[in-house]
Amino acid sequence: TEAEYGQANPMAEQHPGILAHAIPERKEIGVAVERLRQQPPELARESFRHEMTHVVAGALSSQNLPIGFQEGLAQYNELSESRSQEVVQAIQAAQAANAPLLSWRDLNDPGKFSERLEMAYPQSYTVMAFLADRYGMKLFSRFVDELRRGEDYEGALQTAYDQPMEKLEEEWKGYLPGFLKDGWKLNILSAHDLGPGIALYDSGRFAEARDVFARSEKLYSDLGKADKAAQAADYLTKATKAQGATTLADQARKALEGHDYAGAQSGAHSASSDFAALNLTSQHDRAEWIAQQSKRGLDAMAVLQKAQGHLAAFYLPQAQAEARQAGEAFAALGDGARVAEANKVLSDLWAWQRLVGGGALGAGALSVLLGGAAVMRSRRRARRVMKSAYSGEERASWL
Repeated sequence: TEAEYGQANPMAEQHPGILAHAIPERKEIGVAVERLRQQPPELARESFRHEMTHVVAGALSSQNLPIGFQEGLAQYNELSESRSQEVVQAIQAAQAANAPLLSWRDLNDPGKFSERLEMAYPQSYTVMAFLADRYGMKLFSRFVDELRRGEDYEGALQTAYDQPMEKLEEEWKGYLPGFLKDGWKLNILSAHDLGPGIALYDSGRFAEARDVFARSEKLYSDLGKADKAAQAADYLTKATKAQGATTLADQARKALEGHDYAGAQSGAHSASSDFAALNLTSQHDRAEWIAQQSKRGLDAMAVLQKAQGHLAAFYLPQAQAEARQAGEAFAALGDGARVAEANKVLSDLWAWQRLVGGGALGAGALSVLLGGAAVMRSRRRARRVMKSAYSGEERASWL
């Protein structure tokens, strides 16, 4: 009940947002059941992760992980996007009100942490995000190991990160603006789950999947999980190869659009082969289509060259058929420049046909003219002969 939870955790009476708490040294978790029932279901999971993180981190550090790092890790390990958004809003509101941030020492002082809970919680989240994002979890794991050995937290930080806490704190201050802008969207610990990366890979978003798998491999390696790191590495290899094939296919498509058929065919064949090896059927089919269209363009170029050769050799019927075939193929590919080349062959053919047809007509007309002249000459000669004959007869007659 609410009353029972107030007895178990008196701080909850002052802070209605508290839904659960942990007592790490006793490995106990307390839950505000009535409060939690009024919240979205996913909040129960996040709250459980939060409190279990306290228990586990306490056990791993021999209960030496100080409050600032404890709460920062627990919030960060909720893997909650709403939590990160709330952190950003709280920090921005504090900055707008000119409220000072806590130093790392104050953040890890239980009394000062409790005095400024509204600032301490979101600020501790940003510190954990900074350490995870900038340095990875391997060094944080070493930090926890040093605490387990009994070193104080400042000395443990120095040992793990090879620099004093003050320097880390200055780096964190420089990191904070980027986190508030869009860095809050990245949670290194979310990479423990390969599911989102696999879903991205299956949907063809290979570049995003590659980035997720790279983070997963690093996280598992940092945490000493060799088998999971190897699994992530295998997915990373596949996603990298698939993204490379996608890039080749995109380049081939652009080459096809630019009517560079040889370049398009080469890239498409390479992409198709890689997709086939990865059993990515739909991507393979698209690459194959590009390769087929590229071959169509190359075949049309070969036919056009034959047409041009046959035109030069005056094999006009062959040239005409080939030019038409090539032109239709180029038109289907949207290759206007080569359609114009095919049309030029046809135009030259028609010019030759007109020239040859006009020459035959001219020769026929000349023959007719020459024939007519011959007839005229023949008739004139005949008239002269006839006239000469008549004159002689007449003279002779008159005589």
